[in-house]
Amino acid sequence: MSHPYRTVHAIVLSASLGFSHTAWSYGGGGGSSSGCDDPKFLKPVPADRSTVTALAEFDFLASDTDASTLVVQIDGTTVPAEINPMRNGDLQVKVRPPAPIDHPGKVRITAQGKSKDGCAGFTAFYIDVKP
Repeated sequence: MSHPYRTVHAIVLSASLGFSHTAWSYGGGGGSSSGCDDPKFLKPVPADRSTVTALAEFDFLASDTDASTLVVQIDGTTVPAEINPMRNGDLQVKVRPPAPIDHPGKVRITAQGKSKDGCAGFTAFYIDVKP
């Protein structure tokens, strides 16, 4: 006789494995299945989901990104980005809010852009400010 918990666990596991396989077969991995590399936004400083006493500067790497399409926003407001191309083709991106953010709460920083092939990418980073 099968234990009810094991049966439910097996059904949930089977369903999740089936969904995962289905999602990937329909291009869930992004634009790479069509030969197009999605832009990637990596190595944020300060780190995503970290806590700081004030946010005066934010840096990250943009990979597979056309610099002319890069848009960075802090809490929904577009901010100018200093973009420095690197030898490997990545972009070092630095943004500074108009004034340091020192009021308590979460700050949402978004980066979006397109690759040279036209694939779109978007990422959100969250920094917790606790003065």
